[in-house]
Amino acid sequence: MKELIAGGAIGEVVSIQAMEQVTYWHQAHSYVRGNWRRTDETSPMILAKSCHDLDIFVWLLGKQCKKVSSYGGLYLFRPEKAPEGAAKRCLDGCLAKADCPYDAEKIYITNERTGIRTVVREGKTGDAAWPCCVLTPNDLSEAAVRKALETGPYGRCVYACDNDVVDHQVVNMEFEDGITVDFQMTAFTGEGGRTIHICGTKGDIKGNLGKNKVILTQFGRTPVSFEVAEGDMSGHAGGDNRLNLLVKLQRELGLTYLFIAHDLSMVKHISDRVGVMYMGHIVELASSKELYANPQHPYTKALLSAIPIPNPEKEKNKVVLPLEGEVGSPINCGPGCRFASRCKYATERCKNETPVLKEIEKEHFAACHLFD
Repeated sequence: MKELIAGGAIGEVVSIQAMEQVTYWHQAHSYVRGNWRRTDETSPMILAKSCHDLDIFVWLLGKQCKKVSSYGGLYLFRPEKAPEGAAKRCLDGCLAKADCPYDAEKIYITNERTGIRTVVREGKTGDAAWPCCVLTPNDLSEAAVRKALETGPYGRCVYACDNDVVDHQVVNMEFEDGITVDFQMTAFTGEGGRTIHICGTKGDIKGNLGKNKVILTQFGRTPVSFEVAEGDMSGHAGGDNRLNLLVKLQRELGLTYLFIAHDLSMVKHISDRVGVMYMGHIVELASSKELYANPQHPYTKALLSAIPIPNPEKEKNKVVLPLEGEVGSPINCGPGCRFASRCKYATERCKNETPVLKEIEKEHFAACHLFD
C-alpha cells in the first residue's frame, strides 16, 4: 500500500477508513478477564491494542496529524448488562450459559479455534496454544484448564470483572492538506484482524491484514488483487518471527541495533543495554539484565512494576507502583527534573535543578538527585 500511494497509483490520498476487529473472545480474554483489563494497571485500550494503527496512518501518508477527536466507552461488559440468572463464575451453575458466547467453558475448552481440546488433539505447544497457554502454561490439559477456570480470573463472568477499558472506540483525525482518517476499534466481531480503505483522487486501495490481501482499483479500470503474504505470517502477522530473526542475526553476526519500543517485555528480549526515557530525557541507563533486576530511578521502578505477568496467580499478587500528579508539557519545559510533578520523592531542588546522568554503580547510570 505504501508503494502504491508513493507511486501515484490512486492520485492524491483524500481519506482513509480503518478498523481493528478485536473479536468477541479476544476482548473477553485479554481486556475483560485478562492482564490488560484496567487502564490504571497497564494502559488505555488505544495504546494496548491500537497504537500501531495510528503509527501506520502517519507512515502511509507521510504527513502530520493536525486535529484529533475520539469517542468510545464500555458498552457491554458491565454488571448491569448481565443476563438474568448469570453466576459470578461460568462454572458455578450459570443459568445464562447456553446463550452466552462469552462463557469461559466455550472459549477455553470446547471452541474449535480457542479451546484446550483442539490444543490437545493437535499437539499444540507454546504460543500456538494461545489463549489456553495463558491459563496453564505448564500443563496443557483439559483438567488443568478446567481447574484454572474454577479458581482463576479467566473463569469469571464477563459481567462481574473489575475491567474498565473500552470495548469500542472511534478516533477521527485530520492530517496536513485536509486529509481525513477515521479509525474504529471494536470488540464485537466474529473474526479478528485489521481492514483499511484508502481513497484517492484517481482510485482506491482496500487491505485486509487477516487475509493478507490488497485490492487496487484505479477508476475506470479493472481491479487488481495482490497477495502480500511473504514467509510465515503467524504471530502478529509475522512480526514476532521477524523480531526473533533480529535476535538471531544479532547473535550470529554481532550486529548492533538501536531498538525503540513501548513493549517492555520485547525490549528485555532483544536488548543488551537499555536506556529509559521520560519526556525526551534519559533517566536511567544500564545493561538489560541489571536494569530489569535492579531499577533505581523512581520512574523506571514504576514503569517496570506495570509489566503484565502472563501467570494469573502471580499477576494478581504483584505490586504496581502508581504514578500520580500531572504530566508536564514536553514543549514548554522549565528548569528542574521533568519527572518531578509525578515523583513522590521530589523536593524543591528537583523542581528547580535538572539532574544529570551519573554513574551510581558500575556501568549503571541514573539522572536523579536522590543519588547525589
